[in-house]
Formats: sequence, structure tokens, C-alpha cells
Amino acid sequence: MKFDKEKDIPSIFFIGVSKGRGLSYSLRDAEFWIKKILGEGFKVGVHGIAFESYADIKLEYETFKKISGLDRFGIRMHYLKANNETFEMFDKVGYIYDSSVYDLKNPFKIGNLWEFPLCLMDGYIVNRNSRYQNQNLKQIKETTKEMIEEAFKKNLKYFTFLFHDSYFSNSFKSWKDWYIWVIEHLKSNGFEFINYREAIEELENKKLIIQ
Repeated sequence: MKFDKEKDIPSIFFIGVSKGRGLSYSLRDAEFWIKKILGEGFKVGVHGIAFESYADIKLEYETFKKISGLDRFGIRMHYLKANNETFEMFDKVGYIYDSSVYDLKNPFKIGNLWEFPLCLMDGYIVNRNSRYQNQNLKQIKETTKEMIEEAFKKNLKYFTFLFHDSYFSNSFKSWKDWYIWVIEHLKSNGFEFINYREAIEELENKKLIIQ
């Protein structure tokens, strides 16, 4: 949060309110960090676990709503898990956006739910089809540039990327250095940064035409 604030990056942080593989913190911790993040001026959303059962999806939604005090928020799925009914259930339960589809595509709507495809995720380019890091920083940068160029060719109006905050650490130096670099790279090339809530306002006010 300190780095993003210094660089004027309007990040959204996704917090889990259910337990899943590699995600097992208490609701007390979740509530603490939700309020801490909001207090620092950032937005928060649900780091979703449930994707098959409407009852479980609704429980996550209601739990997050209760402990956050928010009534309009979105979701990104843990490990991007979803099935053919997941996004319709997100819409039905009341989420205003999702970003769990990994693809170079412009935003689209599913009912009242805005889907913002996730264009770039740290683990996918650092680990490249492996459980462990197999790319050096130079290779990671080149892959990033290639994906941005591909997004330009596809006329993307928004480019969503995900960085896991636990990797902003010198214990994961390539990851941290990449995040710092990509922010500076995008800024130096004239990109503007926006969060999902602001993007929805743009889209619904028809400031941008998506084709």
C-alpha cells in the first residue's frame, strides 16, 4: 500500500472470507485488513473461494458485506476457478464486477455484472507452466512487453494485471523488481491507472465505446 500510494496507483485488494488451498486466515484478520486498506484510501473486493454452489457464493458475499460495511463490491476467484454457471451466480448474488477470466479481451457484461478479463498475472509469467520460478527478470520483462503489445493490437481499452502482495519482498526479488519496473514502465509510456469502480463509471457513462 505504501508503494502504490507513493506511485498514485489506485489498486484494489482482494480479501478472502472463506478458507481454501493456501488461504487460511481468520475473519478477524480479514476484517482488520479490510478496514486498514479502506482507511488507506484503497478499494477492497472478495478473494472468492466458492464457485459451484449458489448458497456458498451468497454466504461469502454476505459475510464480506457484513464485515466490510460495503454494499457495492466485486470479486476475483482464488486460482481463477469458475464453471459455466459461476458468473451468472455472481450477478444474481449482487457482485458488480468480476475479474476471474484470464484473457486479452475488453470488458463485457453478464447481466448486471461487469467482467474485466485479467490480462496479466505475476505467477503465469514468472513460473511459466511450472510450480516454481523458471524465468529471470529479463525474460519476465520481455513477456510483459509482448503482452502489452498484443493488447494494443486487439484494441484493448483496459489492461488488468494482478500482483500478489506477499511477493513484494526481497525474499522474492524478481517478483518485487518486476512489479516496481512494470509500474514505472507503464507510467513512462503514458498509461493511466484506474480501478474497477472507476472503470465501471466510465463504461456506464459511455465515455468509452467497447467493440
